[in-house]
Amino acid sequence: MYSLQIKLLCLVTSLLAMSTAPAFASPSAPHSSLIKSMVWHWPTGFNQQNGSDLWPATWGADGNVYVAFGDGGGFLGSDSLGRTSFGIGMITGSDPVITADNASNIFGGLHAAHRSTINGKIGSLIAVGSNFYGVGGIYRPGDPKGPSGAPNHSEIVYSIGDAYSWQDAHCTFCSADSKGNPTSGVFCPGGFVNFGRGNAGAPDNFVYLYGTDNSKNYWVGTNATGPAYTYLLRVPGNQVTTLSAYQCVAGFDTAGKPLWDSDLSHRKPIFTDQNAKPMSIGEAFYNAGIHRYIGVAQGVYVNQAAFYEAPNPWGPWKTIAYYNSNADNTGGWGNLGSSAFTVGHGDSLGIHFINAWTSKDGLTMWATFSSDGNAPADADLAPLAGKDMDSISLVEVTLVK
Repeated sequence: MYSLQIKLLCLVTSLLAMSTAPAFASPSAPHSSLIKSMVWHWPTGFNQQNGSDLWPATWGADGNVYVAFGDGGGFLGSDSLGRTSFGIGMITGSDPVITADNASNIFGGLHAAHRSTINGKIGSLIAVGSNFYGVGGIYRPGDPKGPSGAPNHSEIVYSIGDAYSWQDAHCTFCSADSKGNPTSGVFCPGGFVNFGRGNAGAPDNFVYLYGTDNSKNYWVGTNATGPAYTYLLRVPGNQVTTLSAYQCVAGFDTAGKPLWDSDLSHRKPIFTDQNAKPMSIGEAFYNAGIHRYIGVAQGVYVNQAAFYEAPNPWGPWKTIAYYNSNADNTGGWGNLGSSAFTVGHGDSLGIHFINAWTSKDGLTMWATFSSDGNAPADADLAPLAGKDMDSISLVEVTLVK
């Protein structure tokens, strides 16, 4: 019955689609000449209240979709039922629906196939062949925030040959003290570039990773003023856990090709947002149907989001849609900025496209997202309106050419 309800919702015509108008134009990148706009189909969206946040996604080599969750029970769980600090879920089938029949917890969470053996948070996930990698903070004995907190170090975590054998690689990019003051590293990672099944379709043997400066804003999460810089690293696909194997973009040659350097202190931004509430690009997804990388940027809050397209992982980037909050933090992406700021936090916890569910022509995409605090009662995503955003939400978007 639950599956039927979701499928019936997905049959609602596009005339019911809702698109939140951008609050601001982006002076940081010209508007795309390929994609005119994004139409978000909020009425056909999905939410499952489960006490879990984050939900980055990747397309496994076996054709299944894998997602990571934190501090909750995962699919069909709650804050107490199956609560896990670090969990992995799996969605089978080719349809963009989440039901008790096709979604399960495979590493931690309620009725998990395998017990979670590590604690921490990851904000981005990628499958490379049969191996899986995540980027975020993994709890280590002595960390001040405890197993359910986000430790002040950011590293690579991995699972070789499956999605339920996770270990901390101790490949640490950056760290800070308990107040967010940087202590080591100049580059803090955001997220990967995802391609097809098991990263099939990648144009070379590298895995790409976006990030920003190691600064107090990265750790504390305040609305920064001035430019927000995005940097790009690459690493051979068989050396993702080796910090010394990473190279950064250190500039461009006269033909616009990136110059790569193993010294991360030589990094140069591949994108700069100069808006009053600037956002860094955190992840990108290669859309094979339109032959473009779709970059996702977010500010401090969930309703601050921007979407860009580029022919290469390093750009040049052009704006598809730019959403930001009003002066009183209302409105923005999905109209998610009113109650979210008064009941809870409304923090940005990631918007992640799922390439497994992108249409062949590339014009229909699906994304997961989450936050904390309660969504406004008039939020565009009806199943989430007035409810806890510490849960998985799924929304469809049409790219209009």
